[in-house]
Amino acid sequence: MDEIAVRKGHTYETALVDLEHGGVLGMAHERSYESAAQLLKIHPVLSQSRIQTIVVDMWDPFHKAIETAIPSCTGLNRDRSFIEWLDHIVS
Repeated sequence: MDEIAVRKGHTYETALVDLEHGGVLGMAHERSYESAAQLLKIHPVLSQSRIQTIVVDMWDPFHKAIETAIPSCTGLNRDRSFIEWLDHIVS
């Protein structure tokens, strides 16, 4: 989960991406706790029993949304260097 700049300045969308299989699972039209929580709630792939690790940037509202929606997830990764490394591997 990360934000994507859609215009120069400060217009962002929240993106939920499947790094294992590739592809965007969903997007929301703002960068907020509420948009992240909504994406995590409505997506059918995100059953709590299937999620093991979530890679997310260091923005606290994303972490709070994940901890609320998927409390069983123990692999919440906050390390930006890990995200950059993983992005390089997937690309």
